[in-house]
Amino acid sequence: LYGYQFACAGDIMRSYSGWVPADVTKYQNWMRNVWYPLAHQFLYWHDGTCSTYIWANWDLCSMDSVMAIGILCDDTNIYNEALTYFKTGVGNGNIEQNVYFMHPGYLGQGQQEGRDQGHSGLEVSLVGVFCSMAYNHGDDMFAYENNRVLSLCEYFAKYNIGQDVPFLF
Repeated sequence: LYGYQFACAGDIMRSYSGWVPADVTKYQNWMRNVWYPLAHQFLYWHDGTCSTYIWANWDLCSMDSVMAIGILCDDTNIYNEALTYFKTGVGNGNIEQNVYFMHPGYLGQGQQEGRDQGHSGLEVSLVGVFCSMAYNHGDDMFAYENNRVLSLCEYFAKYNIGQDVPFLF
């Protein structure tokens, strides 16, 4: 969960005058050599389980970390790995697995719905972080697949303001 936060903080700090280029490089290497392998490995190994066994939030944390590290390290291959996983990955972070059912009215039921609102909210938050990073780099994942992420947000918001939403087990 903290990998993307460290990477984002490092990216902000790049412009801090107290960090000389050697400090930036050292931080980038730490993120690339310690954090990236863990996030990358999780997305393709899933702790040795079936790729869809683990909740979406685990994939989303790893995807956010991979993308943020790619941005911090100016590495388009790492950045694109995260984008590709969002679109076609094998686990529940893939947008079609994450928002696995579209109800009438274009309400997207997320994989974490029906669990508890803390986890559902984290799902919305983590996919929002992912889409915001991508958007800031010219890739609009909010709009991907006819605004599928936004349909997830609408479903979550409607439920949390007390409106009825359909639910599929």
